[in-house]
Amino acid sequence: MGEFLTALPTYSSNALNMWKTRHQNCEVLVVIFCLSELLTVGLLLFSHGFLLTRQVIPSNSTCDDFRDADADHKGETGSAPHTREGCWMTPPFKKAIIVIIDALRYDFAHYNASLKDEDALPYQNKMPVFGEMVKQYPRQAQLSPFMADPPTTTMQRLKGLTTGSLPTFIDASHNFASEEIEEDNIVDQLVRHGRHVTVLGDDTWGGLFPGRFNRSHLYSSFNVMDLHTVDRGVLSHLGEEMGRDDWEVIVAHFLGVDHCGHRYGPNHPQMAAKLTQMNKAVSQIIAGMDNNTLLLVLGDHGMTQTGDHGGDSREEVEAALFVYSPALHLPFPPVHTLPVAQVDLVPTLALCLGVPVPFSSLGKVMESALVTAGMSAEEAEKQRHRGLHLNVQQVKRYLTAYRELGNTYPQDLWHSLELLEGKAQEKSSVGGERTAFSEYLSLAKVMCEEIWARFDVQQMLSGLCLMLSALVMAALFIHSTTLTNIKTHMIVGKKSCSGKGVKVFGSVFSVACGGGWAAAVVCVRCSGWFWRCREEQHWCIPGQAQVPLSGLPQHLHNWRYFTSVLLLAVAVWLPRRWLLLCGNLNGGRASVLLARIVPVVCGVLVAVWWAIQAVISAHNLDIWGHVIPPRVIYAATVVHMAMLACMPLLIYKVPSTTGRKSRPPVSDNPNTLIPHLCHTLMEQYRRQDSKGPAIPVVYGLATALSAPTVAVLMELVRPGWAAACLWFTLSLHGFYSTGHQPTFPALHWSAAFVGLEGAHSVGNWAPALLVGLNTYSSHLLLGLALPLVVMAPLAISVVFPSLRGSRLEGDEIGRGEFLLVEEPDVLRESLMSTGLCYIFLHAAKVFCTSVAAFVLRRHLMLWKIFAPHFIFEAVGFIVTLLSVLAGLGFTLRVQAVLASWSERLVKAT
Repeated sequence: MGEFLTALPTYSSNALNMWKTRHQNCEVLVVIFCLSELLTVGLLLFSHGFLLTRQVIPSNSTCDDFRDADADHKGETGSAPHTREGCWMTPPFKKAIIVIIDALRYDFAHYNASLKDEDALPYQNKMPVFGEMVKQYPRQAQLSPFMADPPTTTMQRLKGLTTGSLPTFIDASHNFASEEIEEDNIVDQLVRHGRHVTVLGDDTWGGLFPGRFNRSHLYSSFNVMDLHTVDRGVLSHLGEEMGRDDWEVIVAHFLGVDHCGHRYGPNHPQMAAKLTQMNKAVSQIIAGMDNNTLLLVLGDHGMTQTGDHGGDSREEVEAALFVYSPALHLPFPPVHTLPVAQVDLVPTLALCLGVPVPFSSLGKVMESALVTAGMSAEEAEKQRHRGLHLNVQQVKRYLTAYRELGNTYPQDLWHSLELLEGKAQEKSSVGGERTAFSEYLSLAKVMCEEIWARFDVQQMLSGLCLMLSALVMAALFIHSTTLTNIKTHMIVGKKSCSGKGVKVFGSVFSVACGGGWAAAVVCVRCSGWFWRCREEQHWCIPGQAQVPLSGLPQHLHNWRYFTSVLLLAVAVWLPRRWLLLCGNLNGGRASVLLARIVPVVCGVLVAVWWAIQAVISAHNLDIWGHVIPPRVIYAATVVHMAMLACMPLLIYKVPSTTGRKSRPPVSDNPNTLIPHLCHTLMEQYRRQDSKGPAIPVVYGLATALSAPTVAVLMELVRPGWAAACLWFTLSLHGFYSTGHQPTFPALHWSAAFVGLEGAHSVGNWAPALLVGLNTYSSHLLLGLALPLVVMAPLAISVVFPSLRGSRLEGDEIGRGEFLLVEEPDVLRESLMSTGLCYIFLHAAKVFCTSVAAFVLRRHLMLWKIFAPHFIFEAVGFIVTLLSVLAGLGFTLRVQAVLASWSERLVKAT
């Protein structure tokens, strides 16, 4: 009992000190968290006012809407019966086959007869069926450019192709999830009026229109590494479905061309094979059609030279549209080069099949598709006129309903529409009316494109004011917590960015400053090989690093692979060498063992996975095992991080050779304990007499804080001490030097499938997370490693004493990072000051980006340049906040655990 009472004060003191340390550490995190929360709320408020979506009108077109519209206009009586024979007008066709070849660019489908086979690129002249049909049947077949409205992502294009409306910019963010379309659309109109629809292929249709189809054979669309499963599934059912008599519309959605572009790019032999397969499929469909069926073969979007899509470049928006039917009677000679807007498909298909045009459609009917063989010239003219007039009435009704909800249009454009409507009524000739109708529909689409994105100026200004207030608060915190005043820090940051003030950060770099700076300049210059060209940079030539291994010439494959493996080995070896040099990989603790093994195992598995991918690309193999190495890496990384969170100390105490407790031969001054432990105890331990007192020897104290960080962040091969401004610049440079640009087509979609195969039972969050980690890796890593700005110089001064310089000599610096453990208040102050400076710089950048988006919200290039830039900056800022909080929290935990451990060690000795 006496021993318990004696030990109780010691235990209480330790617990009290631990609680006090944790409380003080939490204060640092709470300050940064509250400031981050204020900045985030302001940013989200601005985003909510800036990225508004289009207002959807929950109305549907019916057969009775315009049953007498054309008759009243021309003094005719009666109307087409609203039965299966047609609502608004008599349908020219009974059935339709819609073949969607995802990412079918126009030049993929256009046949160039003057191009020799040996000179043709892999995507050229591989689908001659279109050219042959147009040449052989000029009155029944037509090939046209099919212009998509950005964003050119598959789900947004399917929405446009079925509703006839224009997607909003922010809709691109929903491309990972297929939400049910509730707006009036062609599929619902067909089903509502008794038409049976069968769909084959892309499972996105099932998500957009659940329960609408008579039959469906759908396959997972998200695995872009798989070129054949969806296409083979479509082909296996298409012939059987065409042979049935219980359908009016068949939708066959092929994905192989799009997946081939994502995986290999258009300039690859696999693209030639895939286009040849599609050419054969279209030929078989044409051979099996009857005379009352309309065939539409179309691409929902195109692709860039790297196989990407999502933006608004010509390569991405110019798809192909092929129209054919034995019953068609097109004008002669055929006009096949005039572009057709994708929204024009909806009114065309609706009137061709005798169902109402969806309520919110803005498309213009392809009047030539309404005329069939057997009609006289007068009947054909009447049919085209009727279709255009119904189309105008439907668009006018939608515009009026949209305006009645409180939305406004530019007065000049609205007045022009009214004038065109008046001119149409005044025209005496049918041809004049048709011209006025066509101009009306074109102007209506242009007007909606200009005003579609509404801005809530009040919310935007509120968000900007909130962000500005948070920036002022951050500046005040920085001024009150830094050891020197903020003006000095701004000067230091400016000099660090210009490259003229490196020595200001401490004489630890004074000896090797020239060589180190030269190496940094070389690294920055070499990073240009990985930069990605924007569409606007026509002079930019992408580096070889942006070309996938399969796209390189055969003689460069081995060079690329072994060079990459060499760099990977260096990236694994350098941090391991650093930890060995500092004594952090001694002992048998679980965290130490993982720090030894995990980086090496992960490096080997990465090299193996690269080799497997090269074999798959070269021989077009489907090897399920290629998902195993990434999954093992993911699991090992998660386990390693969890272990470091639980056991963060990578230090080792040499076991005592005797069972007796003894004091080491050091000074009684506690400030000199750690230098003797780190620099003299090992030698004394080796020279001591076996009968003498045992001395505790501890490895790794000089780098006890940074060692776990380096073990987790293996990408940081050469950690150094830099100002927050330099760290901020590195995070921005890292974004671009890893092959990213603030545009949606530049996203590395292939990252979503590393280690994943086919459909994902966990949903789409895993692929989205992988793309996010790939895109914002520099923000994440530099945010987590921000504490190195404070600690790295101390560690370097211990490991490389020759770099200290005369100003840093002495026992204080000799204690390395343990100096910060002995002075926890200094550590907390330094971490909070550095974290606030770093967050302030990122917040200032996202604030300026927001101001630019606000000022230029009516700029011509808003949705092409400024809005994507704002979205990427906003997401990057959120990632930075989370990573900084995680990095500081982990460092403070290591400090608390190490302080407790050192206190126990001192008492034990």
